Amino acid sequence: MAHIVNPFGVYTLAEAAKILDTSKKGLSTAARNGDISARKVGYGWKFTGDNLLKFAGTPVNTGANK
Repeated sequence: MAHIVNPFGVYTLAEAAKILDTSKKGLSTAARNGDISARKVGYGWKFTGDNLLKFAGTPVNTGANK
């Protein structure tokens, strides 16, 4: 199932793992290792939609260059 990702949105670990079709443990390891850009907020990870798209290899067009 394809997910629509807002490049300006902020996603939790569970949401991001579902979008990327991966495990929460694997994604948190990738974030901790710097393989995907994320921020630790309290005890949880937060991911921007832009970084999820980049990690997935999807071209990102935010319309900023128009």
